[in-house]
Amino acid sequence: MKKYHLRYGRGNYGICPQCGRRSFVFYVDRSNKKINRYVGRCNYSNDCRYHYRPRDYFADCSSRMATQENTVENPDMDNMPF
Repeated sequence: MKKYHLRYGRGNYGICPQCGRRSFVFYVDRSNKKINRYVGRCNYSNDCRYHYRPRDYFADCSSRMATQENTVENPDMDNMPF
């Protein structure tokens, strides 16, 4: 069984972050919890084509965390608030 899958079905559609239509299908984990409100696919793929995969989400999160760790470990003294 896959780690994440698209949750189809009545009442499971959300608002697409790109086109604003209520046609967004969320990726969920094995316990049916949404990963994030932006992780999923728009059913209007011919017009909208929004698709944010879990692997892209986790790659983006890990790169953001690495960037934050670098800024905490090596703060830029010119950008200090005082």
